[in-house]
Amino acid sequence: MFRGIENVTIAVADIEAAIQQYNVILSQEPNSRGENGTMKTAWYDLQHSSLELVQDDDPQSPVGRFMSRTGGGLYYVALHADSPTETVAD
Repeated sequence: MFRGIENVTIAVADIEAAIQQYNVILSQEPNSRGENGTMKTAWYDLQHSSLELVQDDDPQSPVGRFMSRTGGGLYYVALHADSPTETVAD
């Protein structure tokens, strides 16, 4: 059974600018931030899910390729389900 949205990830070109924008939209600061090589992330914990902003400066990474094709935006949505197979079948 589908239970809800676990998290939403948004790919951005400039994570600092995106953080400033989402701080206003969500009325909160990120709960955590990270950096691993060329990838930077910021996580917002929401009431029943989370929002992740991601910037990757490597044009060959999956996020980098997505950015070059689309300019950024919704990268993926993770769903919470008891059984993914049954949820897809439904």
